Amino acid sequence: MYYYIANPIKNKQEQNFFSSLRQKLTSEGIAGEMEFCSPEADAAKLAASALSKGFTTIVAIGDDFLASRVAGVLVDQPIALGIIPIGASAHLIDLLGYGNWIEAIQVLRHRKLGLYDIGLINEDIFFLTGLEIKADKPIDFNLHVSQFSANFSGRHLLIRLFNNNPPFNISNVLHFLVPKEIHRGLFGRKSQNSSIETLLRAEQAVIQTSPQMEIKMSDSVLASTPISLSLIPQSIRLITGNQGQGQVG
Repeated sequence: MYYYIANPIKNKQEQNFFSSLRQKLTSEGIAGEMEFCSPEADAAKLAASALSKGFTTIVAIGDDFLASRVAGVLVDQPIALGIIPIGASAHLIDLLGYGNWIEAIQVLRHRKLGLYDIGLINEDIFFLTGLEIKADKPIDFNLHVSQFSANFSGRHLLIRLFNNNPPFNISNVLHFLVPKEIHRGLFGRKSQNSSIETLLRAEQAVIQTSPQMEIKMSDSVLASTPISLSLIPQSIRLITGNQGQGQVG
């Protein structure tokens, strides 16, 4: 039995969408209980309720933030996480292997599972895809990982989980995408890479900024600096359309 979690319906258009979605889920034989987030019951609380009711497949209908909130409840649980992407980032779509709700339903019906990493902010806030710090003007960053510490100035810092997706093909690490112009601050020399960003990798990190900055996933604020980052590898049983990536039974 499937348990679906979605953001509140805001307008008639969304109401019509969910009506069509319910009909399609029923026709494909994967209808189930559907709940909408509220001030009294956010996505994490609804996911915990689904676990207590014995559901074995929980589906987030929404963006990266909603999916991450649900995923955080399912860490190291023998429960399948499905995602119907609505307003999702390109990175989440790459992770899933599909980009719309019609394709999502077919993938959910076939229910092929892979084991994927999940990231942690300050040991209690979860993220499935990535985070960002963006400023209108250059700010001071301090990035400390196991290999080195570096101070640099820049307008943004992106942190990503790639979960074996090309072109990186490395899981179990955090990936930091930083502007190429700060490469000299990190390594004492200019980057020879023709891309606009430099890629760094680490299992853990501490990030400080001056001034204090918000940490965002899409448009949602998750925390403020300073933060510590880590991950829990191979801890989410994700229903995915991608083939051959950590498939499990």
